[in-house]
Amino acid sequence: DAWQTTFNNYNGTGVLYSATSYPQPNHSVFIVGWDDTLVHGGGTGAWIVKNSWGTSWGGTCGYGTERGYFYIAYGTACIGQYSSVIKEYMINDASFQVLSIDEGGCTGGIGFGSTSAWAMVKVTAPEDTYLHRVEFWTTDVTTDVDVRVYGSFSGSTTSNQLAAMDNLSFAEPGYHYAQLAEPLALTAGQSVYLAVKTTNQSDTYPLAVDGDGPVNSGASYYGLNGTSWNSSAGNGFDVTIRARISETTELAVDEPGQDLPPSDLPADLRLTLAYPNPFNPNTTIAYEVAQTARIDLAIYDLKGARVRTLVQEDRVPGSYEVQWDGRSDDGLRVPSGVYFCRAGQEQLASSLKLVLLK
Repeated sequence: DAWQTTFNNYNGTGVLYSATSYPQPNHSVFIVGWDDTLVHGGGTGAWIVKNSWGTSWGGTCGYGTERGYFYIAYGTACIGQYSSVIKEYMINDASFQVLSIDEGGCTGGIGFGSTSAWAMVKVTAPEDTYLHRVEFWTTDVTTDVDVRVYGSFSGSTTSNQLAAMDNLSFAEPGYHYAQLAEPLALTAGQSVYLAVKTTNQSDTYPLAVDGDGPVNSGASYYGLNGTSWNSSAGNGFDVTIRARISETTELAVDEPGQDLPPSDLPADLRLTLAYPNPFNPNTTIAYEVAQTARIDLAIYDLKGARVRTLVQEDRVPGSYEVQWDGRSDDGLRVPSGVYFCRAGQEQLASSLKLVLLK
């Protein structure tokens, strides 16, 4: 039809738009940005999308000289439906690994007529290591998440609590983590049991499960109260809880980019270090600029709100430092917790996690 012809012939000029309503998406794409001012047949506003099939189709859409991008109007062809948003990522590091029993991550939700449920998995340390995070999926906005790490399990009852993280909440469904206040040392072959109670805002299928691949008998459990447990193997699913471990007491990716390329000038815009981190009340943030450009460097909270603007100036290539005193733009001290420093330069960006202690 006309839409298919327009789509197939697209060369990066203009915005793809169709007034036709499509009932279901049938393909996943990678949305990298948006522009509310782009004009199309249905009005204004479009997503900027990277083509998953390569550079032979599409245009540059402002992303340098490489083709393979396209503009598509908001809502056209169900664009943006069933979306997954990446809010944070960790650079791969050889010093850590993730222990899991699920093969496919969260593939669905199960409920028992309530917005609350408990899940638990058994993981075993492959070597002497440290447990840093318990990671898990949620199926809805949550009003309360409680996390426990136990050293023993009798088959129906947990004991020997090693760590607890209570009263967490998350504003979106998805993949989340709870970080231990202190890394937990594990010896090679030691098993621990990771339990998570999830209370959803409204969805009554709070148990995030993996229904793909083989089930793990003796390693995946669920319950209603956190004191008695049922194996999930007989129901054909695994619960989706994971452990992030590291051979060191620090997650190395919390301070990325320590090694510079063999050059006198940085090869990219990069936040290299914050020291001290965790901090109270001040921390120094180091960053590098590869080419003359206007730099926007700011602090954001976990909800993505800008807390403090530290730099909005032109910078020539070189290395720089800036201090943050733990205050917002209005001069008020911000609460203790996790924040992110983000430096932006045209299409380049770098981010660094900061922990403010009080």
